[in-house]
Amino acid sequence: MQRQFIEAIDGFHLVLAFGLIGTGKIYFSIATAVEALKAGDVQRITLTRLAVELGESIGYPPGGL
Repeated sequence: MQRQFIEAIDGFHLVLAFGLIGTGKIYFSIATAVEALKAGDVQRITLTRLAVELGESIGYPPGGL
């Protein structure tokens, strides 16, 4: 799944990632973005975060699938 995620990031302008916490969505997104920045493929990186605090729950954030 992680390989497919990276291939999707490389192949599309916008990728939405849904999955359980701790599966590497943020890590691979940032790592791929930094590689593109270093290579000169992009000029800047925009970071966004959830507007809802997850608290102690594990799994999908509120409002997710």
